[in-house]
Amino acid sequence: MTQQQDAIDSHIGFQRYLLNWFKTPIGQYALEFERTLIDQHLNHLFGYYLVQMGRVSETSLLATSRIKNHILVDETLTSADQVAERLVLANLMAQPFAASSIDLILLPHTLESTLDPYRFIRYVDELIRADGHLVITGFNPLSCLVLRQRMGQDKAQWRAAHIIKMERLVDWLRLLGYDVLVKEYSLSRCFESKVNQKFQPIMRYVSRMGQPLTKLGLSMSQSYIVVAKKQQWVPLRPHKASQLSEWVSGSKPVVAQSRHTKASSR
Repeated sequence: MTQQQDAIDSHIGFQRYLLNWFKTPIGQYALEFERTLIDQHLNHLFGYYLVQMGRVSETSLLATSRIKNHILVDETLTSADQVAERLVLANLMAQPFAASSIDLILLPHTLESTLDPYRFIRYVDELIRADGHLVITGFNPLSCLVLRQRMGQDKAQWRAAHIIKMERLVDWLRLLGYDVLVKEYSLSRCFESKVNQKFQPIMRYVSRMGQPLTKLGLSMSQSYIVVAKKQQWVPLRPHKASQLSEWVSGSKPVVAQSRHTKASSR
């Protein structure tokens, strides 16, 4: 199997795992914090078509969006699954959408499920129209939650996932010409309810101490959301060739004398 085919076939693993993990006690808290971020920012974005790529929750993540047409693209759902959105069964790297046809795309942990996250962003970029938006959620690799999971029972799943730092993702988007509008971390919860209640004073202290680190891109919060707007590139209007004669190789140079030079030559 080629590397390209591996990349195409790898977009279902971690998202499929999260669909079940988000039902666990600690997973429910993580999804609750993340859903708060999604609801807050989707409510302020508009357009005609909103596409979510990959499913991580049995309940809709798009309920608060004001966009009328909601589409869920997934390659593992069956006819027995009940979804609120219009469902498209397709490979995430071979979707039936025309270029520059989608107003808003949501990637809920989608990049963490692929072998080549940057390549997938470039593919998604071709589908978004100019002035459209891209919303991405992901886990923070520096969070206590991720570190805990990578040492737990399901460590193989978490170590195989491509968990990306927010600042690295922001650099990719800016390189592709996006204007990053939102960079926000969620709250943090490392343990289940009973254990967390016991250590709440310590966690509040750690949260306060970590605020300066957040400004430096070193947050220990468990997940984040990034909202980016695709810029419409307008090429510069070229000047006439006669106006650029001074810059054309082989043209006769023009020497301009200053007033001081003219005065001294008299």
